[in-house]
Amino acid sequence: MTKRIVIHGEQFVTFTDAAGCFGLSLEWVEELNEHGLLGETRQTEAGIALAATLLDRLATIRRLQLQQALSLPEIARWLDLLDR
Repeated sequence: MTKRIVIHGEQFVTFTDAAGCFGLSLEWVEELNEHGLLGETRQTEAGIALAATLLDRLATIRRLQLQQALSLPEIARWLDLLDR
């Protein structure tokens, strides 16, 4: 795990660490980011990072993909509905 990353009082987790938490590939997490599914990310000395509060969102995306066999565009629509 990377050292603790705090930006403006908020805890962040690198993509590498987030992927490791859920047994995902770094490439898949990067793809989610490219599709805008992870929300705001930050470039840090340790790599690209997302707010630790978004780890639940990452888990939700993975569940929607595995359990519902949804594509990333379909997941984006579901997340939009959930975020309302």
